[in-house]
Amino acid sequence: MLAEGNSLTIVHQGAIKNIHKNLLNNDGASLSEEVRGVKEIAVVGALQETIEGTRTSTVSGQCKFQADNITMNAFGGHTLNAGEENVLISGKSQYNYALAVLENIVAGGKVSAILAGGLIQNIAAGASVENVLGGAKTINVAAGAYSVVVGAGAINMTT
Repeated sequence: MLAEGNSLTIVHQGAIKNIHKNLLNNDGASLSEEVRGVKEIAVVGALQETIEGTRTSTVSGQCKFQADNITMNAFGGHTLNAGEENVLISGKSQYNYALAVLENIVAGGKVSAILAGGLIQNIAAGASVENVLGGAKTINVAAGAYSVVVGAGAINMTT
C-alpha cells in the first residue's frame, strides 16, 4: 500500500486489540508513547476510555473542549483553581443546588443586571441579614410600589 505522504500507512480490515501487561519501564509505564509534533486522532463513531485509577493531564498551553453537550459527574466533589472564570449561559436557565453557597469578594464589588424579569429570594426557614459597614445603601423604585410586610414580630429602623 502507498504511504500517501506518510512514512508508514497501515490499514486494518477488522478489530485489533493490544494488551500491555505488567511489563513496566523505568518510568513505571507499561506503554509509553512520545510524539514530537502534532498527534491527530480521528474517530468516526465514539471514543470510549475506561480508567481504573487516576487520569492526569499536563498542558503547557490551552486546553480546549468543544462539544454539543458536556456532562460531568463528579460524585466525590469538584475542585476548580483558576485565575479567572467566565461563564456564559445563553438561552437557558442556570440552576444551582447546594447545602450552602459561599461567596467572598475580596476587592471590587458585585454587579447584577437583570434586563427583563425580576429577582426573587425565598427563605423558607432562617433569616436574611444585610450589613453595610461603611458607605451607604440606596434603594430606587423607579415605577410601581415598595412594600414591606412583617407577618409576626416587629420592624425597627434607627437613624
